Amino acid sequence: MTKLSPVEQFLVNFHDKTPGLTSLAYKDLSAECKGKSYRSSYESLADAIPHMRDRCKVLDVACGDGYLLSLLQARAEQRVLLHGVDISRGELSIARERLGREVVLVQCRAQSLPMAAEAVDCVVSHMALMLMDDLDGTLAEIRRVLRRGGTFAFVVGASPPQGQPVIEKFIARVRSQMLVHSTNPIRIGDPRMRSEKTILSAIDPYFSDAEIVPITLRAKYSVEQVWSWFNGMYEMSYFDEVTQQKFGSEYIDSIRSLCAPDKKIELVSSMIRVTSRAR
Repeated sequence: MTKLSPVEQFLVNFHDKTPGLTSLAYKDLSAECKGKSYRSSYESLADAIPHMRDRCKVLDVACGDGYLLSLLQARAEQRVLLHGVDISRGELSIARERLGREVVLVQCRAQSLPMAAEAVDCVVSHMALMLMDDLDGTLAEIRRVLRRGGTFAFVVGASPPQGQPVIEKFIARVRSQMLVHSTNPIRIGDPRMRSEKTILSAIDPYFSDAEIVPITLRAKYSVEQVWSWFNGMYEMSYFDEVTQQKFGSEYIDSIRSLCAPDKKIELVSSMIRVTSRAR
């Protein structure tokens, strides 16, 4: 691989240290999208892909530990050629164990895909595009390898719905701790991937017929499970282990009053699913 940007190096270090964390966080959060209920946002994204014909080639950009590819592998009724790329060696090692030899996996940057022009029928990406600092380079490269009229479907994070004190308390505590520890977090990703309007402007030079739909994620967790979910966020990697433990203990105490009679808290978050075609 060519030299990584500071953001890419941060992401590599994080995911090499904690591979599989993304799928662990999201694979059990039920998803509601276009009036349908899904087991997860991964399932919602897989459902956005058209029927995979024989010899159809599908590429997962920033495939992580291969969870989405495993869903596509299980869905395929015919011989589908599945490929995955990621910059994290740690994530790819798990993906190789999960997927076996039938799926081609390559460690590379999204701006330098190991495929010929218009060699791919469908490109997917789950919770990754909003992390990439060279968004235009990534989108141009995806368009290069995707055949004209091919499907590009992806999911990115969105601002959480208002009135979520469990999320608001976490964000406030993170900001407070960063001030206490004089932490200067790295700016991750391109802000155009954070709203429907700016997503359209970003992809329009390369893709058309875009359909953008919101996804609502829900789960009921104990206070300990809520903390475990948030403890996997990038922000927590800026703090040492002692600070993380203290943070977790104080955060758990601060959200106990939010529990329902069953001692669970409903965690609600949002994503955006985009489906488009290569120009």
